[in-house]
Amino acid sequence: MDVSGKNIVITGGGSGIGEGMARRFAAEGAADIVVADLDGDNAQRVAEEVGGHTITCDVSAEANVVAMIAAANDHMGHIDMMVSNAGIAGGRGLDTPSELTQKMFDIHVNAHIWAAREVVPGMIERGGGYLLHTISAAGLISGPTPMPYVTTKHASFGFSEWCGIHLKPKGVGVSTLCPTMVITPGFAPPKPPPGVEPPKDLAPPMSVEECMDALMDGLAEERFIILPEPGVADMWAARGNDYDAWIGQMGAMFADTPPPGARS
Repeated sequence: MDVSGKNIVITGGGSGIGEGMARRFAAEGAADIVVADLDGDNAQRVAEEVGGHTITCDVSAEANVVAMIAAANDHMGHIDMMVSNAGIAGGRGLDTPSELTQKMFDIHVNAHIWAAREVVPGMIERGGGYLLHTISAAGLISGPTPMPYVTTKHASFGFSEWCGIHLKPKGVGVSTLCPTMVITPGFAPPKPPPGVEPPKDLAPPMSVEECMDALMDGLAEERFIILPEPGVADMWAARGNDYDAWIGQMGAMFADTPPPGARS
């Protein structure tokens, strides 16, 4: 996927990884970039810096996503690449409020579906297009990450896999960006329980720029899974080779973690 000359929409484009994408895609010669974000001020700042366009949008509601795509089409004429990048963190275990869990499903899963539903028919009609989904290594491997985040990211990966199987033969490319820890303004590295050593396969947190280097390499090869941290591939393979052993090892690693609460 060559982003040069392409019209691109990025959700969650006002900060973090989304902002990094907007900057890198602009530097690589994208024709136009729509920066969509719940924070309109941040979106406007990034859009002005990359010569793009701003849409303030809360992707947790389908009507908002539909309106965003319509506005982007009105502005650009058509969308070559849809980047579903918006995401939120929060929650813990079984005690996570249902409202937060549902919101994470809407942002991490449904928003991807709603966006694809709006853009894919036009892409197929024009003979091609691209979907890029920011998911997370948490969509491939589980660990200390909060329950609603792991659950929704796994679901998001499943949707992306469906898209790869069913849409690529129709000319629509699909990639999933699955980073581990990327240093962004709101980033706080998770702390393992006392006495627990974190997995040695994972590298330290990376910068947004390093993540973008990996992303552009993956897009150039149109890889379905783009892993900025190669160690994730080894962990994913180990899980697949012996799932019971993986569950046991992870359970032992976090055995001293206070048990997540459950609502009675």
